[in-house]
Amino acid sequence: MVVRWVSNMKKLLNVLFYFLTVLLMASTISNYQTLDLVEMILFTVMMFMLGCVVTLDILNLVAKLAKEKSGE
Repeated sequence: MVVRWVSNMKKLLNVLFYFLTVLLMASTISNYQTLDLVEMILFTVMMFMLGCVVTLDILNLVAKLAKEKSGE
């Protein structure tokens, strides 16, 4: 039961992270002309990190589906 709760909490935190990141991305892009160099670099690094996390989540999902498919 604890394992399922932890799994559900991780999914909830992932969704919350993606939602907040998309909101931040939209607000930053709308104000991109007023940003200084440091803010632009931090935004770029954050978007790169988001891309890495999304890619790893997708690869994890593909690996899990392939594992379930091969196990049948």
